[in-house]
Amino acid sequence: MSTNETDLNCPVCLNIFVMPRIYSCGHSVCEECMYKCDKENEESVVSNFDTPVYKCPICRIKSIVPYIDRPLNRRLMTI
Repeated sequence: MSTNETDLNCPVCLNIFVMPRIYSCGHSVCEECMYKCDKENEESVVSNFDTPVYKCPICRIKSIVPYIDRPLNRRLMTI
C-alpha cells in the first residue's frame, strides 16, 4: 500500500499532520485544528446546563467527547 502525500495532510489546515487525533467517525485532523473546531462548538452553547456537542469538520457526525479525550492516530504519526 502506497501513501500519497495528500494522505499525510490534515483536511482542515491542509498542512502535514501534527499530533493527529481521531474523531469517533474515524476521521483524523491535527490536534490544533481539532481544538479550534471544538472551541467553536463550545462557544455556540447558550446555557451552562447544556453539554457541548462536537462535530467532525469532515462529515459532521456529532459527539460529546472533547478533543483531549480522543485518541491520537499513532499510525499517521509513524508514517
